[in-house]
Amino acid sequence: MTLSKLSRRDFLKGAGATGGYDANPEMMQAWVRPEDYEYSSWWNPSWGTTGDGHMMGLAVGAEMDSLPQPVMNFSNATPSTFVEKRVYFPGAMNWGIMVTEEGKRFTNENNQHGLVLSDRMENGYRVFTPKDAFRSNAFRVLLQYGFSISEAIEMLDAKQDTAEFRESLQEQRQKLERERILLDYRQRRIESMLDVLETDGKVDFKLVHIPDQLYVNASHGRDFTVSMENEKVLAEYYDLLSITSCARIITRENLLDDSPAVDPDYINIASVEERHFLSDYAQQRVKRLELGRCVRFRRTVTREESVRKETFDDLFAYLDTRQLAIRGDILIMPMFLNLDGEGSDIEVLYVPVNDQEASDSASSSGSI
Repeated sequence: MTLSKLSRRDFLKGAGATGGYDANPEMMQAWVRPEDYEYSSWWNPSWGTTGDGHMMGLAVGAEMDSLPQPVMNFSNATPSTFVEKRVYFPGAMNWGIMVTEEGKRFTNENNQHGLVLSDRMENGYRVFTPKDAFRSNAFRVLLQYGFSISEAIEMLDAKQDTAEFRESLQEQRQKLERERILLDYRQRRIESMLDVLETDGKVDFKLVHIPDQLYVNASHGRDFTVSMENEKVLAEYYDLLSITSCARIITRENLLDDSPAVDPDYINIASVEERHFLSDYAQQRVKRLELGRCVRFRRTVTREESVRKETFDDLFAYLDTRQLAIRGDILIMPMFLNLDGEGSDIEVLYVPVNDQEASDSASSSGSI
């Protein structure tokens, strides 16, 4: 929709995309902070970004965004049209990042002068030397190795020798190997979810063997005060979401008592088999949930239904027919939230059962 077609109703319905106003010096002085105007912006009347869309919105009662307002323009004019130049474009975005349509960052926003420095001639052109071309190519090669933009520029500026460059490549190889492992976990998680969707969310039971889990509490019931105490460990778990999971835990006593509903704790978990990803600090502070042989109970319920005791009747019936007893606390894993658009979730419960009654021939190995 062009600015000329924006109606009062359109503006009053919500935010309007209005373009810029860097060709309007009055608006620049009124809506850009003096320090930003001095160091991070310039205006060029040949571009025609005179703030008409903003003024249309203000005229019908819309509000401007609060400061700071960056001025998004580029330093590519010629001297004949370049009225006032201060600092190049990255300076106007010194508190954000620039990404492509795919969300990939493509520049170092903190570098006020770009990767390659060159002088502008009177005709507006820049002169680049073979040395500049080599620096650009070297930068692209470092990006191919997976280094970040800031890392690549730092390596170029440091003028690393062969030994230092070899060490940087070895460190990068270790970093990429870790990322590959985490991507493998994510891939397996997707495959597991696809298997779940093949069942159409129907109630499903299976005897499986699950590794014990290391967990940290985000709440005790609905009291999330403990999340402040566990803030550092929780942050570490969130940084490892490829191998960790947000889950809930129901104590065995709570499930078997006479109360009409369960009151699960919210937790973050990681398999004991992945403990090497956790820092020593985290490993010393997490708890261990013993699982082993479990009944995997998969169901589709609303958030309200999931805590009501009667929604566990199918589980108790399954346990009774197979003479199994609940051995420990129950783990609830959300697989998909509100899949049907009506508030229903697909969730999987792992219920530890006693080994005495379970048949080895009926069980299979599995992972969460």
